Amino acid sequence: NKAIDAFEKAHYILSQNKQNTAEINTAFKSIERQWKIVKPLYQEVEKGGLPLIILSSTDKIMALMNHITQLYVALYHPKNTMQK
Repeated sequence: NKAIDAFEKAHYILSQNKQNTAEINTAFKSIERQWKIVKPLYQEVEKGGLPLIILSSTDKIMALMNHITQLYVALYHPKNTMQK
């Protein structure tokens, strides 16, 4: 599945960033734990899997990814976070 491959590739690249803070790494570890559960279910959707569980889990993963994005913005553009 192209979506799974793209997610896993992006996740790997970002999680290996040498400038990641402890908070970013913790968020990535949380995503990894959830992804191990969600990935097999996601792959089964086409065969009639459990979409509500997948939607709930992917919402959690997406919220964590949005949080990580905000952390990267603060890391690379600290002036932007001070204006809030």
